[in-house]
Amino acid sequence: TQVRNVSSAGLFSFNAGHFGGSANLDDALRIILDDVGGIGKYTSEKQVKIIKNLERAIELGVLDENIVTTELSSVLVTKTATQYYAAGDNLWRWFGWQYVQSELHMSLKSVDEVAKYMDDMFDYKFNKNNKITGNKKLLFEAIEEAAGMEVKIVYPTYSAVPEFVQSFRRIPVAGNFVSFPAAMIQATVGNLDMSMRLINSKNSKIRQKGYKKLISS
Repeated sequence: TQVRNVSSAGLFSFNAGHFGGSANLDDALRIILDDVGGIGKYTSEKQVKIIKNLERAIELGVLDENIVTTELSSVLVTKTATQYYAAGDNLWRWFGWQYVQSELHMSLKSVDEVAKYMDDMFDYKFNKNNKITGNKKLLFEAIEEAAGMEVKIVYPTYSAVPEFVQSFRRIPVAGNFVSFPAAMIQATVGNLDMSMRLINSKNSKIRQKGYKKLISS
């Protein structure tokens, strides 16, 4: 079941045009395994780094906070079948987040450009200042946020699938995995909408990203 979950979830990555490029699936697999299983022995500094990365991903909605335990420190030493199953989805979401960041770093060179991008792509007014510290956000922070917004659109969050869709699993002919086709339809619609917005950009690299996403969808 887990092999099927990991392999089928990869369709969302392909559907979004997230292949090629500089993002590394091996890195994504490593950090998700580090998160769930605490594979190997880590120093306290290593654990802090893993937890910090996960907290940032959860903050931006990249990883589903209903799947990844909020007791992050305990995750490093706790192994459960549920966590390993959920890791299959989070693996691809993490990979997608890293992939989009690498794309945007090549296309957007200032926080102002990121702000315009987020307005054009997501109809979102980006706050250039950190709400807690009041400091201006750095370019990498802005790109993390923009990438996180795309991941939430083009990758599934099964805990957010409507109850009426989940209720179909009680119907014998529907099967137990009704959430997957529902999420695939939702992701495809999101990809098509976003690809049209990307293609209309004045930035040539952003347009290329749009055509790639359109073809993949």
